[in-house]
Amino acid sequence: RQMALHFATGQSFVGLQPVRPLKSLIIQAENDDQDEAEMCRGVVSGSGFTPEQLQSAGPFILHYREQVNTGSRFFSATVRPLISDVKPDLLFIDPILAYLGGDQNSQEVVGGWLRNWLNPVLAESNCGVVVVHHTAKLTRQKLKDGWGAGDYGYLGAGSAEFANWSRAILSLVPTGVHGIYELHAPKRGRRLSWTDSDGATPTTKKMISHSRTGGQIHWHEAKGEELSFVGPNPTNGNPIPAMDLFLSIFPNLNQVKSPREGLQTSDEIRNAFVKNGWKRDSYAGLRDEALKQNRIDLI
Repeated sequence: RQMALHFATGQSFVGLQPVRPLKSLIIQAENDDQDEAEMCRGVVSGSGFTPEQLQSAGPFILHYREQVNTGSRFFSATVRPLISDVKPDLLFIDPILAYLGGDQNSQEVVGGWLRNWLNPVLAESNCGVVVVHHTAKLTRQKLKDGWGAGDYGYLGAGSAEFANWSRAILSLVPTGVHGIYELHAPKRGRRLSWTDSDGATPTTKKMISHSRTGGQIHWHEAKGEELSFVGPNPTNGNPIPAMDLFLSIFPNLNQVKSPREGLQTSDEIRNAFVKNGWKRDSYAGLRDEALKQNRIDLI
């Protein structure tokens, strides 16, 4: 939703720059009207756009909820009529598994849906598409040390045909810190001309953060203090955040050895950890590492 809003005003979204204001058609299956309204309010609240910009963007964003048609019927009864009526520049399909109508692990099913049904519609209408696809369950253990940029193109659940068909891919990867993610552009990412924090080194990765402000459902590039919560290599398989940050949040853990000296028990630390917005799996890894280093003594 936020990408569509930014693109409707011709402005970039986390490093993705449209060539001009774009009209978007969003076909989705998972949100009712109240969910959509909440997301739209949250996106608008955090956008910083003027009332004039928001008013001009309105006709460029159209939502449609489809919960019945799948497979070929999805295209004949839903996609083609809507595209003919709306004439969008960009079609969002969210998520693809709601409309696939077959086995996500089958190259024949996935390839047929993408190449033989979706591609002709796009060519006929001169329309681009953003296909939203869920990853398999990701854990820090599954994100292997030494992964190359291209490896992140195959995080989607099911057939490799999802990645093979795509002209470009964006993969959202958890860092272990609540609300902060790595956004990878593993396929054709160099064409985005992203650079590292020094402004000169080319990269295909950005750190992005979800707003922590109440009422905002909003993404932005993570900067400054936010990045201090994430270790230097979030996907290298090491505990995230760094041990020194763990101890800076709970400084009494560095010396405490007695059950009665401050925050001490496993439950107390876990609850404080989660209260600060960090994921439980990150807490467990850091706790085990702290115990191994004899930095803490839990009861």
